[in-house]
Amino acid sequence: MNFQFIFVVFALSSFVLGFLFALFSYLSKRFGHKQLKIERRLLAISSEELRMNSKPLAPSLLSSNVHLNAWLSKYAVALQIHEAIKKLKWEIRLDQFMLIIVILFIATDLILLKSGASFLLALLCGFIIAALPPIYLTYELAKRQEKLEIQLPEILDFIARAMQAGHTFAGSLQMAANESREPIASEFQKTFQEISFGRSIQDSMSDLSERIDCAEMRYFAVAVFVNQEIGGNLSSLINGVAKLVRERLQAKRTLHAMTSEARSSAWILSILPFAVALLMIIVRPDFIGVLWREPTGRTMVGYTLVLMFFGIIWMQRMAKIRV
Repeated sequence: MNFQFIFVVFALSSFVLGFLFALFSYLSKRFGHKQLKIERRLLAISSEELRMNSKPLAPSLLSSNVHLNAWLSKYAVALQIHEAIKKLKWEIRLDQFMLIIVILFIATDLILLKSGASFLLALLCGFIIAALPPIYLTYELAKRQEKLEIQLPEILDFIARAMQAGHTFAGSLQMAANESREPIASEFQKTFQEISFGRSIQDSMSDLSERIDCAEMRYFAVAVFVNQEIGGNLSSLINGVAKLVRERLQAKRTLHAMTSEARSSAWILSILPFAVALLMIIVRPDFIGVLWREPTGRTMVGYTLVLMFFGIIWMQRMAKIRV
């Protein structure tokens, strides 16, 4: 049987399996039992009448061009990327971010095609280089989210102590925002400003739980919703939520330490092929040069990079445990 045909079949099979696994993981996370239960709870508790009376927010500016802005506003992915850029406070619009991706893709393809690389290899490398800005955006967003989760217990304790001292919930939010550090300070300050301008606490807390997208923040929002509906001692309730958040953070740190060996192995296995290839280029360039001088070698390199890409994603997902 043709060796190239075997590679094509194996690469396509790996791609289909990886795509199905990624689709199943996304659907399980987005439409899982826990997520649907939380959404139903938030929807049931929040006041629909106050939501109808609240003023709609101004539409986001995705592009300076009116037609492009209207076209981008139709797609949820574009809005999600725009919200991520807003959270990181980058001074860039969505159309500018997309332009950077397109320029990187075209420039990489032109450089590789001019150097004599095959069209398939140039296309593959173009996609990889063009994916660097979204990857960096995701990385910075994850770092910001990690900081928010670490700062959340402290600011909840501050709010509870301020309410025990006799301050209102909105006043406690302002005091906590003024005494806290970024990035959580600006988020709570924005919530306080929304409440001060007449927006309902339910709507403001719902937006806060969306900006700080973690289970711990949703627990806090649900606690405030319940207190608004049935009353009770909100300060003690917030103290309980802060204790729960600390226990979850401790469990995350414990699991992070326990899975350090698996994550290190995944990184080593991911970097090792590229390190060996670089060493071979330095020591025996004539030996490894066959891979990009011959058409069969370039085809093998392309298929290998595709398989390694899905293998790296698979190992990283296996080493990551959600609490």
